[in-house]
Amino acid sequence: MEKHGEDRKEPKVEIGNEPEERSFSSAYQGATRPSSIKRWILVPILLLGIVGLAFGLWMILPSGGYLSKKQPESPELITLKAEVLRLKGESDLFKKEIQSLKEELKIFQEQAKSFQEQAKSFQEQIKALNGQLISLSKKKEPQEDKKPAPKAVVYKIKKGETLASIAKKFRVRPDDLRRWNRLPSKGKLKPGQIITIYFSTP
Repeated sequence: MEKHGEDRKEPKVEIGNEPEERSFSSAYQGATRPSSIKRWILVPILLLGIVGLAFGLWMILPSGGYLSKKQPESPELITLKAEVLRLKGESDLFKKEIQSLKEELKIFQEQAKSFQEQAKSFQEQIKALNGQLISLSKKKEPQEDKKPAPKAVVYKIKKGETLASIAKKFRVRPDDLRRWNRLPSKGKLKPGQIITIYFSTP
């Protein structure tokens, strides 16, 4: 009886081991399958993740999405922008004024240069005229030296002579005779009267 019982137990053990071996072999076969199926599943998932990430970044970045829409500006920012534009306009106007002043200064410098050249020309002309005057004065000086000095003569009036005849004789004017001798304009000369006559000798 004991042997028969032992014989029965052994088959049970053997029968019980068969499923374990089968399950192990099936698991081994499943583990050794190609990974191509997993790749085909993972690739679309990765692509979808990349596309979603790119879309999220596009929505967040200022170049697109919600942030790209114009947001209402604060009054301080509006005032600051207006001040910047005003300063820029004043700067442009100031630059134009500086350019205009530079052009006017250039014209003034050219005019000043022209005036200097004219003044230099006038100075040269004046210098030349002074030289001519000096040369003329030098030429006239000998002529003036050649002129005889006036000579004073004491003359005694003769009978029948008049102021006009005496003036003609000494080549002077009757008025000069009256002035030199303080004679009256209507008075007559008397014989023996002494007068002074100034005349130049030839």
